[in-house]
Amino acid sequence: MKKLTFPKAVGDVLEHAGFVKVEKDRWRREIGDYVDQIFTYLSRDFKEIAVDIHVEDRITQDIICEATTDPLWTSRFPIDIPLPWLEGKGNWWPRGDPDGPTKLAEAVRSLVLPFLHGLHSLEGMRAYLEKTAPNRWHKEARLSLAVTLSRLGEHDKALEILNDSMPMAWRRTPHFQRVENLKGWVTERKTAGVVSESPSGRPLTLDCDPSSLAIFLAMGAIGLG
Repeated sequence: MKKLTFPKAVGDVLEHAGFVKVEKDRWRREIGDYVDQIFTYLSRDFKEIAVDIHVEDRITQDIICEATTDPLWTSRFPIDIPLPWLEGKGNWWPRGDPDGPTKLAEAVRSLVLPFLHGLHSLEGMRAYLEKTAPNRWHKEARLSLAVTLSRLGEHDKALEILNDSMPMAWRRTPHFQRVENLKGWVTERKTAGVVSESPSGRPLTLDCDPSSLAIFLAMGAIGLG
């Protein structure tokens, strides 16, 4: 009988949930405006395996992308999620455990998939981002939260976050113009009285490939109990 591998066990769960395998250890699915991606990868000594999650709200990330023409500031950036999903030794799973693939697949089914479902709305994304954005050095989380709030009609809160998103170290970087452009975008929506999602409320029109952007959600505090 062929040994069950970690990628095979995880892949079976993900493909049942609508994911498509796009690379050896990567699965992707699209649900409305959201793109989910799941990765498995090995440690340097090949003795452990980990799972990472990417979630992209394509509209929000496209808006952020359009705020600058500098390619170094339009690629995806990581945002860590310190979620205590399982008690264990971190986010690495020992490959030597014969029951490891089954346990990891069950963790993905019972914990990861419901978590992803909770992010597939502006309200759900806002709830997550509000936990990660208080640190002003988490610039991508703060920009994503500001855009999400404006899309929900909360323009004053969005501007408050943007006005506090510029540590002096970034004043001479493309991030400065990006923040200023987003402040202008939010201000236009506020002036126009936009109270909900509205494509017409997006004045920024620079070309950008939204598929190059994502909110990187690292699977934290996960391991073998």
